[in-house]
Amino acid sequence: AERMHWQLGPVITELAEHPETRQAIIEIHDRALDQKKMGKQRVPCSLMYQFMRRDGKLDLIYMMRSTDFVTHFQNDIWMAAEIQKRFAEILEIPPGKFIMFASSLHCYKKDWDSLLPY
Repeated sequence: AERMHWQLGPVITELAEHPETRQAIIEIHDRALDQKKMGKQRVPCSLMYQFMRRDGKLDLIYMMRSTDFVTHFQNDIWMAAEIQKRFAEILEIPPGKFIMFASSLHCYKKDWDSLLPY
């Protein structure tokens, strides 16, 4: 949240004032902060959210470097979809496509048994 909150208003304004924009991006990855933490501390898995108005709807492209299928995947999707839905409400258009890229979708060995019922 601390990396997102100050970007929300400007992104909504960009989408409202320039409907064809490809620049409505919320950046999560911060090279200056995150490269110093690599291998030492947790860094955010989300990289960015890009919003685009297409065919009268609000599309979202969500990019991640990594997501843990058991612990975080469903929360990552829920949060991104809720942001898309809220932005669409503010812009008074329906939500459109939700596209997600994750470079690594994984499950830790400690969680394998929780997947057996599926």
